[in-house]
Amino acid sequence: MSIRTLFLLIVSFVVRDIGVDPYLVARLGAPTQAGGLEVRFDCPCEDCVQARHDGKHDPKLYVNFGKSVFYCMRSDWGGPLKLLYAQVGLFYGGSEVVVPPNLREVVGSLDGGGELRAADEAIVGVTVPETLDDWQYSDAWEWLKRRMATVPESELKDLIDRKVIRRGSGKYWNRIFFVDMYNGKARYWTARTYVEGLAPKYLNPFNVPRSNVLGNMDTVESEFQDEVIICEGAISAIVAGRNAVWTYGRCVTTEQIELLDGLNCGRFVIVSEPDVDAKRNTLELARALSRIRRECYIVDMPTENLPDGRVLQHDPASLGRQRFRQYLDEAAIRYNWSSEVARRILCL
Repeated sequence: MSIRTLFLLIVSFVVRDIGVDPYLVARLGAPTQAGGLEVRFDCPCEDCVQARHDGKHDPKLYVNFGKSVFYCMRSDWGGPLKLLYAQVGLFYGGSEVVVPPNLREVVGSLDGGGELRAADEAIVGVTVPETLDDWQYSDAWEWLKRRMATVPESELKDLIDRKVIRRGSGKYWNRIFFVDMYNGKARYWTARTYVEGLAPKYLNPFNVPRSNVLGNMDTVESEFQDEVIICEGAISAIVAGRNAVWTYGRCVTTEQIELLDGLNCGRFVIVSEPDVDAKRNTLELARALSRIRRECYIVDMPTENLPDGRVLQHDPASLGRQRFRQYLDEAAIRYNWSSEVARRILCL
């Protein structure tokens, strides 16, 4: 059991003893005891986020689980707990809190729609819900810069200006949206949380297939004719370089292969993560691309043994752009039938 898992278990038991909802802890972080059934959290509202980045770290959001109310002394924001829960993406029902395992199950499980469907109507289709243009002093911007420290800040700001990266607001305040923008329109998105312990880590638009989209396809189509890198996720692809696309998932669909075939490039490089399922999916994609007579290379991401005994599975984001590009040049192997046989014998 990792130290982080042990810590979350301890926090879960402690907060239950004093009546604190552990799911709220996952959204706002560990609370400070304020007396009785009242505790203090870091507030998610704009004023408090800016205050934290100005060096004021004292929590001002008081939550009383006995009276089911909350109040922030810094921003003068308060009301019934259901308002706070809605702000952080939970659905409050008194003693019973509904925590969605994923957006599809939440909306799909409602009988006839109900209030939740009306509240989430904006996310049906390819509309990107509840986002803000202002990134200044935000937790989202600080997390994005740390996560993508090796990407030039000017490049990140360009992606923000083009609405490829968006900052969530409202109940999406703790998420960053990565959007497939094509000809100025959003075709798909994924929203990644930057709060540790929040589940699910990713949200996607309800009832919108990802099968016919590729992230960053418009840039690759217009600017790159030599090499295109294929990654699973948006963060890895952005770190990998401007000539990288992302597939919004591990399994590449037939429609996405047709989109790749339509790109005017000399070769593809598939980034394969270290686990067995990823390697299997990589081989299937490489085989499909070779059938349409495209030059294809595979780069297996490395692993690293940590001092505590854990094994770190690297991706482009963990390596950083410069190290990843150097590793790509050294480790990319051209796919052919004999290399697939060898990989299956050694890896699968």
